[in-house]
Amino acid sequence: MKRVTGYASTSRADFRESNEIMEHKGVTAWQNKMGLMIMEIMNSGEPIHMDYILSKTFDKEIADHFSKSDLVKVLESSPKNRTPLTHIKILTELMVRFAEKETSIKHFVTKQELEDLGNCLELLLASERFETACYVRDEINKRNK
Repeated sequence: MKRVTGYASTSRADFRESNEIMEHKGVTAWQNKMGLMIMEIMNSGEPIHMDYILSKTFDKEIADHFSKSDLVKVLESSPKNRTPLTHIKILTELMVRFAEKETSIKHFVTKQELEDLGNCLELLLASERFETACYVRDEINKRNK
């Protein structure tokens, strides 16, 4: 097996072509689901907590509308310090996607913070994603030795 080294760069994606704004099916579905939840919260008189709403509405149905690269873009636009719940939810979905290839998931989890791994592990176990949870658990155990 050859070992390859290199570099990666990131850039902001702009969804504008000509003068029209392209609509992303995942973003539109997510916004619609958030709108319904916000209406329910307002009717009940509870305070609105956007990070909670974003993370609660980002479920399997919404995640299926996003490709892996789209999820990375969404993760980059939801900073951990402002939206910690949403950050963990999207990070967990990315782990599930990277688990499709064993080498990808191992590389991906080594780049994450230990606290994030613990939070993702809880979500993975709750959603019964046991295979991915094992990779995350192994990485946590490796770091705690």
